[in-house]
Amino acid sequence: MSTISDESSTSTFHNFTFGRRIPFQKNTVLYDAFLHLRDRFKNGMGVCPEIVKVPPNIGMNVWLAVHTISFHNDLSVLYSLVSSQCSPISCPIMSAGAAYSYLWTHPSGHNDPKSLTAIKYVNETLGWCESELDGGIEGGLVTADEEGMIDFPPYFDSIMKNTLCHFFRIYSHIYYTHYQHVSESSFADALELGFKWFIFFVVEHHLVFLFFFHFSFISSTIRYQKRKLHLFMTQLRDSMSLRVRWRYLRISLTH
Repeated sequence: MSTISDESSTSTFHNFTFGRRIPFQKNTVLYDAFLHLRDRFKNGMGVCPEIVKVPPNIGMNVWLAVHTISFHNDLSVLYSLVSSQCSPISCPIMSAGAAYSYLWTHPSGHNDPKSLTAIKYVNETLGWCESELDGGIEGGLVTADEEGMIDFPPYFDSIMKNTLCHFFRIYSHIYYTHYQHVSESSFADALELGFKWFIFFVVEHHLVFLFFFHFSFISSTIRYQKRKLHLFMTQLRDSMSLRVRWRYLRISLTH
C-alpha cells in the first residue's frame, strides 16, 4: 500500500491509503445485503448477469450502496498495485489515452470540473467514497440508526451514478495506462472479473448511459485483449435485453 503525499496541500482526502477497504457494519441492512451477495458468489453463481439482480427482500438503494462499496474496495486494492507507477509526472492528467481525458467533479455536483493528475483524481474519488459510505463515520450517506436501518437521502441514486462514473474512469485509466503492470501480477484475473461484475451491474440497473460511449478506449488500445472483450460483450448482449444500448457497444468494438 502507498499513501498519497503529492499535492497533499490541496487534497481534501490526502490521508487516504490505497488498498484500504470500507468495512460493512454488522447488524445493519447493508451488512445483510453484503452477506446475500457473498452467498451468491459462494454458491458458485460467479460473475454473471443474475448476480447483480436485486433480491426481493432488499431495497434498490441498499443494493446500490453495497455494490458501490464493493467496487470501491476492489479498485482501492487494484490501484494500490499501480500507484507507484502513476506519478504526477507519468500521469499528469486523468485519462485513457490521448482521446479521453477526464475532469474531476464532486459526486454531489457541488464544484466546477477541474483537471487533476491521475493519482489525485483516484485519491479524491476513493477518499470521498470512504468518507460518505463508511457506516462507521457519523454524518455519511449510509449511517444506520439503532435498528440498523438507513434513511437514504432522496438524491442518493444520483450521487451513486456520478460515483460509478468516476469508478469507470479509474478502470479506464488502469486498463489503458497500467494494464501491463497488473497483468504481470497475481491480480490480473481480479481486474477482469471485477470489471465484468461492474459492467453487468451498471447495465442491469440502467446506469449504462454514463459509460458505454467510452468503450472504444479498450477495444482500440488493448489489442491483445480485444477478442476477450468481444466475447464478453457478446455474452452481455445474449444474456440481457440491451437492444438500443447494444448499438453503442457494437459501434465501439468496430472502430
